[in-house]
Amino acid sequence: TMPKLGLIEGVKMEQVIADLLENKTFLDVKIPLAIVATDIKKAEAVTYTSGPLIKLARASCSWPGIFSPVRHDNRLLVDGGVMHSVPVALAKNLGADFIIACDVGFCVTKDKEITTLLRLLLQSFQIMGEELNTYQSRGADIIIEPELGDMDQIAFDKSSDIIHKGQEAAEKALPALRKVLGYKKRRFRFMRKPIIPGR
Repeated sequence: TMPKLGLIEGVKMEQVIADLLENKTFLDVKIPLAIVATDIKKAEAVTYTSGPLIKLARASCSWPGIFSPVRHDNRLLVDGGVMHSVPVALAKNLGADFIIACDVGFCVTKDKEITTLLRLLLQSFQIMGEELNTYQSRGADIIIEPELGDMDQIAFDKSSDIIHKGQEAAEKALPALRKVLGYKKRRFRFMRKPIIPGR
């Protein structure tokens, strides 16, 4: 039967996340981490720096209507991208001096046959997200954009390929990253506050 609040319950997605995180907590990650979700009932973004990591990561990528939302602390949580697809401003609010944004928005596939409700919803979100991504990524020092081709958000069987594409894009961005980071260091060499890449 179809889940009440989503076409997909999200069990497989949560398992993929659990396999990748290997029971890590917020305290275990090497780089300070914040997860953004959207409380769909209160229409507000929620930023988490503690709590059940796997559950919150699952909430942060739960596209409304496609994946069932996650209930946590009397909130009904969906994808953080509903309000902050590239949360540069939130990173600055958390104290980041140097921001590397990774735009994981999947490209709109034009002229592709729309034959299912799921494909219709995915295409709609991709179209809406493109402009939001462009607007919200302003202010980042570096923007990394993996070339994902025709892979989409529910290609869980291709998760390793998607991660590899991200690694390739990051390596490709290294020369530009070093250049911008060097400029930032020279610019702020008299400031006590350190540069925090990717926070």
